[in-house]
Amino acid sequence: MSEHASIYDGVPYLYAERLKGKRVTLTIAGVDGGVEFCDPNGRKNKGFNVRFEETPLIFGVVGVTVRRQMFMATGTDDPAGMVGKKIVLYPIRSAKSAAGEAIRIAKAE
Repeated sequence: MSEHASIYDGVPYLYAERLKGKRVTLTIAGVDGGVEFCDPNGRKNKGFNVRFEETPLIFGVVGVTVRRQMFMATGTDDPAGMVGKKIVLYPIRSAKSAAGEAIRIAKAE
């Protein structure tokens, strides 16, 4: 294993620890619905993927809290209406997350 290898190599999703404690402003390039995610208990949930102009990493949205934050940050629950909107992603401590951090969303000012 090289010194530059990462457990995230080949993983297309954005996780809180990849934000390295920073607030990041990103522009939504697209929203793809009907994506199935498994929670830590093995339950399958429907969600959607958010793609950004600034990074190839994808943000998977499945939980009610993050869905509500997406609506508040973009002003719409219509995926087509989210395209072109800027949002801020930031990490928080989370006892529910396996890594101890989760991503939250704020409106870009």
